[in-house]
Amino acid sequence: IPGLVAFLAGHAFFIVGLLQPESSPSTRPFEFSPAGLALSSAVVLVIEILPASIILRSIARHGQGALVGPVCLYMGAILAMVVLATNVARPAAAVGAVCFLASDTLLATDRFVRPIRQGTLLVHVTYHIAQVLLVVSLIR
Repeated sequence: IPGLVAFLAGHAFFIVGLLQPESSPSTRPFEFSPAGLALSSAVVLVIEILPASIILRSIARHGQGALVGPVCLYMGAILAMVVLATNVARPAAAVGAVCFLASDTLLATDRFVRPIRQGTLLVHVTYHIAQVLLVVSLIR
């Protein structure tokens, strides 16, 4: 739970960073396109619904039902970050957020569903790429 909370806070900070105005503090935050938000939300949900349901069922099946709620909250935060990152016209943000989603999905699958061959390596590579790209996308 402490790790989940720490990463949830990190995603919240990335979301805040993505919502910051481009130039000066007096400019408004991004005006997201409703169509872009709807399309990216649909794509992310279609891609992530199967892995998420497998992970959540596995957590519940292995007697860790108390984790289902916190994991759902965490999943919601990372999915929100991906949707926002794909709509801010910064390719580094979009690719970084997708890499973070891949990293977390691999980690959860490896930990809660079944071990993934080279899982630790895959998680670390996608995680570090994600961090670099997300931070680069926030530097203006």
